[in-house]
Amino acid sequence: MDGPVLAAERLSKRFGPVRALDEATLEVPEGAVFGLLGPNGSGKTTLLRCALGLVRPTAGRAFLFGTEAWDADPGLRRAVGAIVEGPGLVGGLPAEANLRRHAALLGMRGAEAVAAVSAALDSDDLRRLGATPARRLSRGERQRVALAAAFLGSPRLLVLDEPTEGLDPLAIAGLRARLEAAHRGGATVVLSSHLLSEVERLATHAAVLAGGRVRAAGAVEALRGATAPRLRIRGNPAARAAEVLAAAGVPAAPSGEDGVLLAEAPPEAAPALVAALVRAGVEVSEVAPVRTGLEEIYRAALARREAA
Repeated sequence: MDGPVLAAERLSKRFGPVRALDEATLEVPEGAVFGLLGPNGSGKTTLLRCALGLVRPTAGRAFLFGTEAWDADPGLRRAVGAIVEGPGLVGGLPAEANLRRHAALLGMRGAEAVAAVSAALDSDDLRRLGATPARRLSRGERQRVALAAAFLGSPRLLVLDEPTEGLDPLAIAGLRARLEAAHRGGATVVLSSHLLSEVERLATHAAVLAGGRVRAAGAVEALRGATAPRLRIRGNPAARAAEVLAAAGVPAAPSGEDGVLLAEAPPEAAPALVAALVRAGVEVSEVAPVRTGLEEIYRAALARREAA
């Protein structure tokens, strides 16, 4: 298809006096792994609900596969595997019955539905849950059933809101492998998560929300390039190194490691800074550019919001 798989255009949503979204705009390109980041209450879940046509926005528009999300036909919705605001299971039904129900909602019938549910039960080790109703499962078990449902039918778009909630480290690693496989198979993935390290392993694109607005969005490499470059400098004594850098007009802050400063300077400034440090009697044992991660992108976006 041409254009983004999922998009928000000046999207706003109010719940009474509360403004959950404030003219939020972003696009999720086809084939992307898109990380949706933001603090609690930033509007991430509301944006996903509007973009999937689950909630009508107060203003603006949301698009799913190029079609107005609120008016999208069932065929388009069946191409989406999603977890938004929790597992969304029927509490009185066991895992297998929940999966059968979800397969039916996707339009699967007969042998196709039986095969899909059986494969999900086996691959996710859910048969052991037996006839236990979903409401009596642990948090992690409910999440695993919900993930199995989201992956049913090889969806073109996976939208997962806090997908690692309740999962142990092995289950998180398994989910990561499954997402990588889905992405290689052509699926577009949207992940909303507080675990920045997990999102960073997978994300090709990202957006940061705060106060209902999109504060930064784009390809991860482009977002990295938009943040201030930094150098990791290990000097002894560190206090003297900080003084020298400050005198050179280079802001520097302790990294948390003994003797290591993070200086706001591009890689090409390293030779001159090292020379100045050595002249000042600082023993320099390490200088290296810092690769900007999602945490730094996230912090920078929130800092811009505070400064606005």
